[in-house]
Formats: sequence, structure tokens, C-alpha cells
Amino acid sequence: MRRAVHVPNRVIARRGMKGLGKMTSAERGTLVISALGNIVPPCFIFPRVNYKDHFVKGGPIGSDGSANPSGWMKEENFLKYAKHFAKHAKPSKDRPLLLLLDNHDSHLSIEVLDYFKDNGVTVLSFPPHCSHKLQPLDRSVYCPLKKYFNTVSDNWLASHPGKTLTIYDIPELVKIALPLAATLENIQAGFKVTGISPLNENIFPESEFMGAYVTDRPLPEHTENVVPSTSRVSEPVATVTVPDAITVPELLLSDTVTEPDTETREILTDLTNLPATSHARPEDVRPFPKAGPRQKNKRNVRKRTSTIYTDTPEKQIILAQKQQRDHKQALKKMKLNKIMQLNNKIQKNKGKGKTSVNRKVKEKIENIYDAGCSSDETDNEIICLECTEPFSNSTPGEGWVQCITCQMWVHSNCAKGNLLFYQCKNCTSDDDDDDYD
Repeated sequence: MRRAVHVPNRVIARRGMKGLGKMTSAERGTLVISALGNIVPPCFIFPRVNYKDHFVKGGPIGSDGSANPSGWMKEENFLKYAKHFAKHAKPSKDRPLLLLLDNHDSHLSIEVLDYFKDNGVTVLSFPPHCSHKLQPLDRSVYCPLKKYFNTVSDNWLASHPGKTLTIYDIPELVKIALPLAATLENIQAGFKVTGISPLNENIFPESEFMGAYVTDRPLPEHTENVVPSTSRVSEPVATVTVPDAITVPELLLSDTVTEPDTETREILTDLTNLPATSHARPEDVRPFPKAGPRQKNKRNVRKRTSTIYTDTPEKQIILAQKQQRDHKQALKKMKLNKIMQLNNKIQKNKGKGKTSVNRKVKEKIENIYDAGCSSDETDNEIICLECTEPFSNSTPGEGWVQCITCQMWVHSNCAKGNLLFYQCKNCTSDDDDDDYD
């Protein structure tokens, strides 16, 4: 899955002009190639709620598409692509295939793994943070594809002046750029440089496995009483040749210029005592920065490795993790429904002199929040008192306001009144009931 970002080629303009611009576009999709040089027709992911067949009109022959509001690959989208892959690759029990994937969450769907296993596809994941070395697409296909796609996009914009390149034009442009980039030579070269086909276990030298000096630091459990190592691999050093003897210029000894003071004579004496050849390294003059100590993983996310996900043990682990996530989501949904019911009860009692009833209801809401804060960190979710939407569903940059009385939160768009001294509807209802009393 990649985002095909359109980066325009160089623009010719008059000298002195700095504010230059050009229209660009972006879209995501999925591409699969084989070691024989074959390619499966691409699948496009559109940021839409529902997918329509005309989205891929004019695209590569056999291409398919899917839709997701976020525009990213989800489990249901990858299940559709799994069927698309089986349709063109035609795997079976008698003709099994090996599919190499990364550890993206959408690839770990139980439905997808069951479908692949039933159709003779073995799913093997890359080790984490190694796709830039082991992914054949990254090594030999995506770079020329971006280059040709940018050129085709520039030609399209030049041929359609005044028009904007939309996401529905992407498949048509990919149809032109993809055959130029995904050639037989490029695809086979990608599998060769990664050591996959032909198999070459020694394709990467030992230097590829060395850590960088800047980020070479102990693991979190060994950070105490450990001094970061500053040792480095031997590097070429700069040789500075100093004359055998440095004498005071005759100008300093003339009558018109006063003789050097004591400090200046000491410096000159030290220079005369230097050896004939002095070694100095650039890092001695300006040392490299050092990254801070490693931090512990607060979310306790499981670190994945290269795994055959179609095997039964791994599938059982993934199934257990999915059941745990579904259970947490169910509890969160129950909590939201309970808060919504209590809020509706407060609104019904508002202005009817039922202050004690509303206060008891407010205490129940606070208990629900306290229970969420005392549980697992993933369940510690802030919920808007007005619309009951959790904080995790907020859009980037969306503001929240805290009630000065009960310390609970609401969206700034949902809040009414003075936002600097905001009181939620539950607290204001108490004030109204006190007035009636």
C-alpha cells in the first residue's frame, strides 16, 4: 500500500520569481509483483464511503478498487483485494504461492488468513523496519513509477489548462505510467537485490547490520548505571603537517613593535614543541550528537517479527488479540450508552426542582468516568457530555473545553456560553433547580 504523491517536475520561470506553484494530487493503492516478472493488476483505495465501478474507469486492465472514509487500507478492503489477488494469480493447493507482506494491521485479519490458507497461499511477513531493504517494490519499481507518474501528471495538467486533477483521474494516469516502471527487468532486479530470488542469504554485508552511532544506545532495562559507549569504527583521519620549528618573526623583534607578552611567548613555545605530524579527526572538532536514552513502550504493543501468519499457532494468537479488542470496544460502547441515558434523564428533570435526583445521576456519571480511568489505558477515554463522542474520534485540531465545576469535558463546538468559565448542562441544571427551591 503506497501513496502516489504527484511531485511536479522542474518549472521554467522568469528570473527573480520565487512564488511558483503547480497543481498536484495524491491517491493510495496496492500493487503486487512476482519473481517471474509478472504483475497483478493494481487495486485503488478511494477516500469515499461507498465504492462505485466508475471510480477506476480508464485504469489498467483488470484493476479493481475499494473505498474507505479514511482512504487507508482496512481489513474489509484487504479481504476484497485477497479475492482480487486469487482471481489473477490463480493459486491452489496443487499450485501454492508465497505472498510476502509487511506487518500492517489490515493484513492480519482472520478472515483474510483463512481465505488465503483455503486457496493455497502462504503469507510470510517481512521483519519490522526492513521493507526498505527486503521489499522488491521499494527497491526497483516504486521509484521509477513515481517518476513516470509525475511526468504523466504534468502532461495531463498541460493538456487540460484550468482543470484540476481529481482522484478519479488517477487510474487513467497509472495505466500509462505503470507499464513503463513495472518492466520485466525492473521486477526481476527487485527480487535479485533483496536476495529473495534467486535466494542469496549473504546479499547484505555485515556493515548493513551495524547500528548508527547517533542512535546506538542501551535498551530501556539497561539504562541505569550504564555509560553510553563512544567507541567508533576506525575512520580515516586528517593529517596536519606542522613545520619542525616555528620562530618568532623578525618583525616582532624590531624596534617599532613591542615584544610579545608572556602569554604570547608561551603559545609560540607550545607550537614549536608540536611533533612534525599531528593527527586530528573531524569529530574531535565537532562531536556527533547522541540520541537520548530509549523510552519504554507505554502501550505494551506486541513487537512483531517475520512470521508465517497462515500457520495455526500464529492465527490463534491473532484471534485472541482480536477477541480482546472486540471486548474492549463492547465495554466502551456500553459506557457511552449509559452516559447518554443518564444525560437524557438529567435534561428531563431540569427545571422541575429535582436537585437531589440530578446530583445522584451526576455521581453515577462520575463513577463511570472514574471506572474508565482506573482500568486499562486503552479504556481511559474522554467522552463529550453533550454528544457522547469519544476523544479518539475527534478530528485533528478540534477543541475541547473542561467544566469548571465537575471537571468533565465537552467539544468546544458543543459547549454553550462562556468558554473561559464554562459550566456543563448538568451543573447549570443544578443551579436552576436551586433557584426553584
